[in-house]
Amino acid sequence: MIKNKMANLNFPKTIFVEITNLCNFDCTFCPNHLMTREKGMMDFGLFEKTVLDAKACGVERFNLWIMGEPFLHPRFFDFVKCAKENKLKLSLITNGGLFTEELIDKFLSLGFSRDDNLLISYLTPDICAFKLRNATTISFDAYKNSIFRLIERKVEKKASVEIMLMYIINIFADVVNVPGLITGARGVLDSIKELVDFSHDVQRKAGINFNFSIPSIKKIKGAIKNCREIKIEFLPGVFFNLKWLTNWGKVILPEGLKVIPSHHGYCAYPFESLGIFWNGEVTLCCDDYNAELVVGDLRQQTLSEIFNGEKAGRIRSEMNMGVLSIPRCRICQGIVLNKEGKVLKGYYKKYYLARVFRHFKVHGLKKTIRKIWGEIRR
Repeated sequence: MIKNKMANLNFPKTIFVEITNLCNFDCTFCPNHLMTREKGMMDFGLFEKTVLDAKACGVERFNLWIMGEPFLHPRFFDFVKCAKENKLKLSLITNGGLFTEELIDKFLSLGFSRDDNLLISYLTPDICAFKLRNATTISFDAYKNSIFRLIERKVEKKASVEIMLMYIINIFADVVNVPGLITGARGVLDSIKELVDFSHDVQRKAGINFNFSIPSIKKIKGAIKNCREIKIEFLPGVFFNLKWLTNWGKVILPEGLKVIPSHHGYCAYPFESLGIFWNGEVTLCCDDYNAELVVGDLRQQTLSEIFNGEKAGRIRSEMNMGVLSIPRCRICQGIVLNKEGKVLKGYYKKYYLARVFRHFKVHGLKKTIRKIWGEIRR
């Protein structure tokens, strides 16, 4: 196990690998339209080096995203085969706007295991919400049909890869409104019920019987209140997955709100996260859409040298002292003000204890205490 020299850290078991930052959608809740760094596609040779370096560091899984739509890369299938030949587990994400019958069959024939998964950012499950995607090349009906066709074919072929049909809920709708998104338990339940008829139809065609239960409104409200994900397997290896709307480190906020940068705070990402951009630059934050936390270049260094390097160590040391020196981190940890210039208190108070507990479950006690202390200082 490779250790970090300054912070005595284990190398992450999962890393993010962006094979392209190009995208066929321009969603209003994504910072794609704010991204000013160069756009392009990863060279296959660089991906092979990433795989070999990652294996040497004990990495077990690749998340094939930071920004962009992976299926746009002309060598996407070669990348997947390379990763699987080196016994890496894969998590893939897609907006689902490129699926054709040919692409679906080719994807499902790649020999995935149950350890691999495809996250489909369905997110906007009706024609009104779909307008938020700014998808000019496909209609909502065609979009929905292609995604449901992928799921149907997965069940027919008994493909092992897990599929997560991802929805998002804006739990801060009364404070930060994004029209069109699910905002409460009733909307969540309606989205789940929509999948019931689809599930029954797929089961009938495939000649299978798969039972699943729909949570009550009370249970959904409880999950929302406690900031818990909702995950329901509604077909074999196919899941309804509810996640929370993110603002990408206070970058995507409604008009009228602004952020006062903070010089004090704490974040666990630099200690646990590692991402490789399409051009080989390496970041310590999976939300670093504009490459502002770059700590090395894989074209000139190894992953071990970068993770254990001076730049990464300095950022972690500053974090441990509650100091934020990077402008992007200062915004992410900053204070949100409303149109009157007053602190948006509801944004911080709502579900606070649940969010703290969730942070504890993911990052542990020590990092959670540092997080709380950073917020007090802020």
